[in-house]
Amino acid sequence: MSQVMTSEGETTKKDHLPREKELIEELSKIWLPHRRKDLEVRYQVGFLLNKELGPPTARQGYGLGTIIQIGEELSIKRSEVSRLRRFAVLADTFVQFEADYEDLKSWTDVREFLAAQGSKPKPLNDHRRSRGVLRTLKSVLEKFNDSGYQFKGSGSDEEICQVLKDIFAYAKKNLGVKFDD
Repeated sequence: MSQVMTSEGETTKKDHLPREKELIEELSKIWLPHRRKDLEVRYQVGFLLNKELGPPTARQGYGLGTIIQIGEELSIKRSEVSRLRRFAVLADTFVQFEADYEDLKSWTDVREFLAAQGSKPKPLNDHRRSRGVLRTLKSVLEKFNDSGYQFKGSGSDEEICQVLKDIFAYAKKNLGVKFDD
């Protein structure tokens, strides 16, 4: 018997099966080779993709349609395809991967490792920047429309008016927007 802490903070005794060790050994014989094979298959898929498409370090222009098609045919999300490719560059072979990364025993372990490696923020490209500006402007407009806020008498009225004037000037100069005076 072992003791288990309940959600109420009480300690209770929990019975174990009489054949617990034998059951764990039996399950391990099934599960551990499956887990290893799962990793090996994922490595091989990433390796083959990298062989055809080049390393996953550069943005994929050429072959993007192929990646999308593979994802659809194999029911794999594009982000997962990317992870498989990143996984395959960790070592030259799966055997080498197992030797170099012996603490990574499951796909969950590998995904967490890859996430930690790629935790650098993505650079802002024009598309991401413009989508962010658009979201911000829509949010501001929604707040103006929904709040019923009246600017008169507020200490920040002048600041708000100046920011809006700056936005209008930018839109007129850089976006070709014409305003009725």
